[in-house]
Order: sequence, then structure tokens, then C-alpha cells
Amino acid sequence: VMLKKTGLLLFILSLQFGCLAPGYAAAKTKPLPDLKLTKIKAVQKAVKGQQKLIVTYTIKNIGAAPAPASTTKLNISSLNAASASGEQQCTPLQPNEEFSTSWSCPITKTGKYQIKAGANYNGAFPEMNQINNQNSISFGFSRTL
Repeated sequence: VMLKKTGLLLFILSLQFGCLAPGYAAAKTKPLPDLKLTKIKAVQKAVKGQQKLIVTYTIKNIGAAPAPASTTKLNISSLNAASASGEQQCTPLQPNEEFSTSWSCPITKTGKYQIKAGANYNGAFPEMNQINNQNSISFGFSRTL
């Protein structure tokens, strides 16, 4: 029992003072990127006589390592209109760097819509937290332009 307590004490001291006791290996974790879909908004516009939905979104790498190029997936759905989806490429991002872009989609009916966007949606690389990769908004169009 004394040996177990001594071993535990040596391990705790090694963590406290940054050195390792004999027989203990350092547990290092590799820094990872962490893409977060921070902003998303939708605006209805008439473009060349056609009604369009312009979706603007921002992705930020809040992780400790660079993020390689990735794919973002966007889905627009409505109860009374056809759904639409698309994919866009996100450039590689250094830690704390942001990427913003827009995507447009034709809108043919009034009603309630929901947009869902997901960064690195196909899991091309590991991240610190994949839950924050997604964001969504709901909006309604009560008239056509």
C-alpha cells in the first residue's frame, strides 16, 4: 500500500514541477484545429428579375493548430417549397483566422425556411470540438420581390 501511495505522490509531484518521475511517460496531446461556424445570415434579394436568397456565413479556426482546406455544406428547407443544398470550399485557416463567403439560392415561394450550415461536414480532419461546426437560422418570407 505504501508503494502505491509513493508512486502516486511521485506522479503528482512530476506534474506539479514539470519533471517526470522514473517509470512515468509524458502524456502529450497534439494540438488540433477547431472550426466554428460563428455567423450566418440570410437576405432576400432580386437578382436579374429572379428572387434569390443570399446566405452569408463565417467560419473561424478557434483551435491551436492550422486547419487544412475543408468543405462546408449548406441546406435550405421549407415545409411548402423545395429544399436546396450546396457545398463550398473553405480555405486553410491558421489559428484565430476567419473565412467569410456567400452562397445564393433561388426562392420561388413565400413561407418559413431554415438554413443549416456545417463546416468540415465530412470530417476530413480531426478537431478539438466538432459540435460547434454547425449553425442554423430560421426565417420567413411573407412576400415576393
